[in-house]
This record gives sequence, C-alpha cells and structure tokens, in this order.
Amino acid sequence: MLASRIFPAEIQSLTDLADFLEETLEKAGAEPKEIFDIQLAADEIFTNISSYAYGEEQGVVEVMVKCSEEEISIALIDSGKPFNPLCLPPPDITLGIDERKIGGLGIYLVREMMDGVSYLRENGKNILAIEKRRVKKRE
Repeated sequence: MLASRIFPAEIQSLTDLADFLEETLEKAGAEPKEIFDIQLAADEIFTNISSYAYGEEQGVVEVMVKCSEEEISIALIDSGKPFNPLCLPPPDITLGIDERKIGGLGIYLVREMMDGVSYLRENGKNILAIEKRRVKKRE
C-alpha cells in the first residue's frame, strides 16, 4: 500500500497529518500502538521541518506511507535547507533538565521508538524516513 499527501509546513497542519496517518494506517491493518508510535515520531519530525526548514518562506512537506506485512515506512520530504538531524549527537539524558542543552530530544525519541531512521539529500530535497516493524498478530 502506498499513500501520499502534501501538507503546508506549518504547525497548524499537525492535526491533518495525524488524521492522515491514522486513516491510512488503519486501512493497512496497523495496530493502535503502531499508529500511536508512528504519529508521535512523524509529529516530532514534522514540527522540526515546520520550525526550521524554510525560515520565513512558505514551504510544504510531502508525507509518503508504505505498508507491507512486515514493516510500515513513512518518508517526510521537504525542499528546505539541507539538514541531517541524524548527525546530531544524542542528548545527555543523565543531566538534569536545567543542565541540559535545548533541542535534540525529538530526534532521540524518534530513534528510540522506530526500528529504523534514515536521511538522504536528493534533488534538492531532505528525505527523512522512519520504519517500524509490524506487530505480529496472535492467532
């Protein structure tokens, strides 16, 4: 299954993104926990794109969903500034909240929740993909 949709790169689009993912993944037979985890990870990535990729310009984010029996894959694609969030060092979560630097927790959360995260810059676009292995249903 493949579905895709283009969203304005603005925080107000988060509800539409969550609805799109829920509807698409439910049709693919995803479990509620899978849907929740993917929505949360996509929300974090989309928020970063909306906040930083385009600066003062208007931009869009294309969200592509692929589902198989083994895996759910989501790609978030923007044509904003080149940026690979996977190059950031992981945050030091042993520090207290007052001692910790701002930023970095979102991509850390995405890496922890997903089974795969990859970045590619191709044809002037940032492509951040997340993968989640499917929960095997008990019979």
